[in-house]
Amino acid sequence: MARLPYVSADSFPPGLPPANMLRMWAHSTATLRPGLALGTACITALSISPFHREALALYCSVKFECEYIWNRHTDDARKAGLTDSHLQALRSHDISNRDVWTEEQMALLAFLGDVIDRPEATDTTFLEAGKWFNEQQIVEIITAQGFYYMWARVATTLRVEPDTGILGDDQKAKQWANDAK
Repeated sequence: MARLPYVSADSFPPGLPPANMLRMWAHSTATLRPGLALGTACITALSISPFHREALALYCSVKFECEYIWNRHTDDARKAGLTDSHLQALRSHDISNRDVWTEEQMALLAFLGDVIDRPEATDTTFLEAGKWFNEQQIVEIITAQGFYYMWARVATTLRVEPDTGILGDDQKAKQWANDAK
């Protein structure tokens, strides 16, 4: 059960998809629109591949112990090419299994793990990531994990319940987030 009540329909911003996370985040009107703008950018506008983007989201969900993110991204991950083997490996933190991951994918996940686990990624993982990802993509990876950390802490601390029967409406959320106040 959620620790705070979800914002009621009559107080919920019109045009915003009624996902539980957004109904909870709507308590903070000052951060909802800019936070959602960052989130939709992380979902729709990164220069990393959809496979990498979804692997990043799911590995963040595992590292941050957030089922809400896992549930939200599993279907998108499958559409982006992640298999059951990838999902199982992420769940078990098996990010260096050469039978599952390519060198590029392992570099992404090792770098991401370092960014999450340490105040500063090691030179080893940073340099290895730099072999596969350009400067823009390195910053996007760091920024996206920061968004997912914020999202995870709202979801886990406030015990946001998984959505049922609501499909992600990224374009609608993106439009709302980018509309002028």
